[in-house]
Amino acid sequence: MVPEGGKADCIPSRTARWMSMAREHLTFRQRDVTAAIKAVEAAGHKIARLLISREGDIVMELAPPGGNGTAPDPTGNPWDELLADENSQAS
Repeated sequence: MVPEGGKADCIPSRTARWMSMAREHLTFRQRDVTAAIKAVEAAGHKIARLLISREGDIVMELAPPGGNGTAPDPTGNPWDELLADENSQAS
């Protein structure tokens, strides 16, 4: 049904609704992250991982001294140790 104005009422598309929503307030700025990285590097450390939470917390995991800058896998598989023990006993 078309109202008197000649234009049909339409529901905005999903994209139009998304585009009209405001962004959340940013809790950190790029300069904050850059300053933190420079401070860690100036202290002679290497960064293995950098995490930024939604609240704006900047967390850096440092590489071990003499390391290559990669962090160990925090979700290590407990079966790895068991299988390594079995393989060493089989040899």
